[in-house]
Amino acid sequence: MTCADCEGRTLSLAVPESYREFADDATVTVCRTCLTVTSGGDGTDEPDDVADAIPGGDPGVGVCLLCGLLESVATNRAAIEGLVARMERDGVDVLLVLDRIAADPDLDPAIDVARRRRVVEQLA
Repeated sequence: MTCADCEGRTLSLAVPESYREFADDATVTVCRTCLTVTSGGDGTDEPDDVADAIPGGDPGVGVCLLCGLLESVATNRAAIEGLVARMERDGVDVLLVLDRIAADPDLDPAIDVARRRRVVEQLA
């Protein structure tokens, strides 16, 4: 499938139970170029297939969900705080992952990752 925003290739990820409260559906579709997240899909792909900067397994799904939530900090503030706290408990260095996303030359995120990183740092 292709992304409606940038026409990049998308992947479908299953949302693990531990992150389900931060997603609208049990599966999400993530663009490999702009990291736009939408509900739905078959959930057959792995998060580390999205980009080198994104970890594998459940933490990678959390990172993708965070990118989606960061599109609207004002609307999603509580969810961002909760997701970041959950990911940190799971051993994810969220700020480091955001730095890696910002530095990845293969990505062109729909959000300004450097600005959103500062917001996440303030909320954490």
